[in-house]
Amino acid sequence: MVELDYLSDARRLIPPFEDESGAVVKNKNIKNVGCLYLDSFYNNRQTSSILQITEKLFMDGRSIIENHPHWFFDMKSINSHTTHMLYYENINEYPPHYDTCRITSLTYFYKQPKSFTGGDLYFSDFDTKVECRNNRVVVFPSILNHASTPVFMEEKHQNQKLGKYCITQFLDRNDS
Repeated sequence: MVELDYLSDARRLIPPFEDESGAVVKNKNIKNVGCLYLDSFYNNRQTSSILQITEKLFMDGRSIIENHPHWFFDMKSINSHTTHMLYYENINEYPPHYDTCRITSLTYFYKQPKSFTGGDLYFSDFDTKVECRNNRVVVFPSILNHASTPVFMEEKHQNQKLGKYCITQFLDRNDS
């Protein structure tokens, strides 16, 4: 959590879509979600625990989905990934969108005890919610429309970094 606290400082976060994020959103009315593109922030991936762990999970032959039986998740066709972090506090949400990569992975973190409600992953085309749980990883085809429901916090918990952190990996094929 130390690295997440450092990265989620308001001076480092930018609004999503301020530069290319890999998401396609019709309504870019995002409620104060802070974003940081970790691959751009760190000059050396080895200086970030988050980037070292995601490298092990997705690119070093230990993919968390490498034995998945569905052809869509064939990791042999994946050779690149980018990572960004989002931080959500009171009334923050992310509208329905799809990502421009092949596979999206979301990992949720928060300090315990949980100081907010909401922040669930919502697949709008299927009217399906996946509860936001600490250390939960959700991997899915990027073409699925998805959103984050609003996070709600009592005023006493706000501005203390007690909200929802989401580490997102965009897995894709880079032919260059």
